[in-house]
Amino acid sequence: MNSYFSSFIGTARAIAAEHNLNLGQVPPKILFPLLEGASLEENEQLDDMWAALLANAASSVHAERVRPGFIATLKQMSPDEEALFLAIAQSYADMKVFDDNHLMNVYASIGYAPAQRNSREEQAVDQCDFSQPF
Repeated sequence: MNSYFSSFIGTARAIAAEHNLNLGQVPPKILFPLLEGASLEENEQLDDMWAALLANAASSVHAERVRPGFIATLKQMSPDEEALFLAIAQSYADMKVFDDNHLMNVYASIGYAPAQRNSREEQAVDQCDFSQPF
């Protein structure tokens, strides 16, 4: 096994141990696409999400909750989307209301804030400029 997969599986095992998960076999329909997606990942934070997904897929408690669509979603996720996803998940876990201001603060914290405008209406107009051809 190459060093990437050894490290990746070690991370998944550490996540499982941290959460007291009993590990078992992962169905091939989940395992092979998951390993393929993880092997193509270049972002360290997304690597951790792949490892967490593997830990959950191998868990006797959570395995049935891991769906092929999660793998497809994670394959397409960019680092800013990962940060937004984690902020939403944390907000839900904390049972906070995740309003527009919180959303904009998350984007600003990861360097993806829109230009400052005087009003929300101006921001909305700037974001919906359909005059440019596709």
